[in-house]
Amino acid sequence: MTSVNLEIVNSGYSASERLDGDGKSDFPIILERITFTIRPLGFFESIELSSGTIFKRTQNGVGNEQSPEIPEASLTLYRGLEPDGQSTRIMSYHEAISGIDYSAPETISFRYQMSEDLFDRLLCALQSGCGPQKVQVEFPFDLRQKSALTYGWRPDGSIKKWNITEQEDRHQDIKAIEFLTDYEKFPCAEEISSKKTSQHKFAKGNNEDIQRTLKYISIGVLLIVGLLAFGLR
Repeated sequence: MTSVNLEIVNSGYSASERLDGDGKSDFPIILERITFTIRPLGFFESIELSSGTIFKRTQNGVGNEQSPEIPEASLTLYRGLEPDGQSTRIMSYHEAISGIDYSAPETISFRYQMSEDLFDRLLCALQSGCGPQKVQVEFPFDLRQKSALTYGWRPDGSIKKWNITEQEDRHQDIKAIEFLTDYEKFPCAEEISSKKTSQHKFAKGNNEDIQRTLKYISIGVLLIVGLLAFGLR
């Protein structure tokens, strides 16, 4: 098994709708996506490409002209699996584009289709403030077959090498994906709700105490006024 550990920088959700069918009986299809901006976890985790570019975390988040670097990549999750089971689960390398009308640096993207249930749970966690901070992506590995994605020289496996010389090797299948969340730093929705409830009860209790005190003060003032009036007589 070959895996890469990544840190989630930020996330976003988008949805779109399109019509599908034969033109006579079209039906709407809703496409939902969660997109993460990711980078290697720590300064040792990296993927060294055969082109000389390195997918690694940098100090300032930008590449180096002397040693080309890809500081960040994108991870897009799609809701729902294909009926035939041939779902999109792939890591791709995109070479730089330079032109008059459009130009773009070389990038790496991860695309992964997941079940609706898991997608909904992940989206709910993000909306509740319990979104993941780390993700581990696993790739298939077979000793009997030569792979374009292999481990580098570090014994802890933090360095990976990716041979992108052949066009077909620029797309690597993803075997599995795992999200990790630190719940101590990011409280879940139940904890947030309980804190709000406690604050509401505390505020309500304070208001009741104030009203009770004012009532007693009013009664005391009336008693004093009554005694004074009785004494004057």
